[in-house]
Amino acid sequence: MLRCGHWQAGLAILHRRGSGRTGRRHLGSEKGTAPGAEAWHRGGGSTWITGTYDPELNLIYWGTGNPGPDMNGDVRPGDNLYTCSVVAIDADTGKLKWHFQFTPHDTHDWDAIGDPVLVDLTVGGLR
Repeated sequence: MLRCGHWQAGLAILHRRGSGRTGRRHLGSEKGTAPGAEAWHRGGGSTWITGTYDPELNLIYWGTGNPGPDMNGDVRPGDNLYTCSVVAIDADTGKLKWHFQFTPHDTHDWDAIGDPVLVDLTVGGLR
């Protein structure tokens, strides 16, 4: 199983539990022409606090911060993918399973860095 060691400028470095060896590196803001490339060159999208692990789904959920520079969106066109987002990473492979971006092209410093809280609820008889 992998655990996230740190995430800065969109880079999550996952370490093997037990040995501490570096496992997969997840680029939250990919280099080149991949989705998120525009955010990688400017920075941002870092995490501030520990993510959340779901043992049933074997996913690590991580909230990401705003793109940089934060208040001047003129110099960073596009949505700045994976910033101000929650990302779900497979704990075994380190691959991105899904993401949700709360604030595309954030110019107000509205980070999404709160701890994702996982709960099972019954609402109106439905679970």
